[in-house]
Amino acid sequence: MNLGDPWHHQGVVGLAKDIDQAPLVPEDGVINPEERGLDESEGYQRLPVTEQARTLHFEARRLGDRLRFVDAEGNELEIEETDERRRYAVTVPAGEQWYVWASIGRRLSSLTLEDPAQPYTPETTPITVELDSDSRRLPPFQPHAQRIETRLTVSNHDEAPLELPVKAHASQAGWSLSGLPETLSLDGVERRQLTLTWTLPPEMLESDPPSLFVAVGDHTARHDLQIDPTAVALDPQSVPAVPASLDGKVDMAWTGLVHISSMSIT
Repeated sequence: MNLGDPWHHQGVVGLAKDIDQAPLVPEDGVINPEERGLDESEGYQRLPVTEQARTLHFEARRLGDRLRFVDAEGNELEIEETDERRRYAVTVPAGEQWYVWASIGRRLSSLTLEDPAQPYTPETTPITVELDSDSRRLPPFQPHAQRIETRLTVSNHDEAPLELPVKAHASQAGWSLSGLPETLSLDGVERRQLTLTWTLPPEMLESDPPSLFVAVGDHTARHDLQIDPTAVALDPQSVPAVPASLDGKVDMAWTGLVHISSMSIT
């Protein structure tokens, strides 16, 4: 399986339930989850943002309430009929983010958007992001968590200062991270390096090596680790038998149960 980060959609493009996660409409304009091997038949895709207003067209046999063009606030664009039967037009305003919401099914089995903005290549922030570590090898099946330090290097190639959102993800459930700010400010042509400390869960499988991701603005760095049975455990960390949020509460519950039992006996 080709593992990707959770913020960008690679390869097959589907419909997102959450408008904030909506992928860009495919270059061919075809919205057909079944044809693309996807199960999700209802949701959002994101339209390109352009400097000039434009009109896109599509054809549909039974439009009904199966298709809407909306923004994040819930405003809708008007769908207009054209002189051609079953052919419709929508005018998309300039400089604004709009989405297409579609419910693909028997009444609307597929949809092709004829958009003059496609193919579309969005502008990206002029930065580079790198994620690295001194060691990549971890042993599998450890009863304790393992901790690894990585270096996050971000370089601003523009002379203008930048303030960028930062987020992280690991492919293993139960991970945690310290040292990552919510935003990163960079002066013009500044290069910044941060030390990030990842804690990875116990009992990792040899067949499932972890991957680490850090997104800075619209750029993502990926760091793949290796699971090696001959490797030495990295900074082992004990894992409590009971999560910290429940620490002490199990004993309290047991004490209460014993107390109730003794009362019923007497």
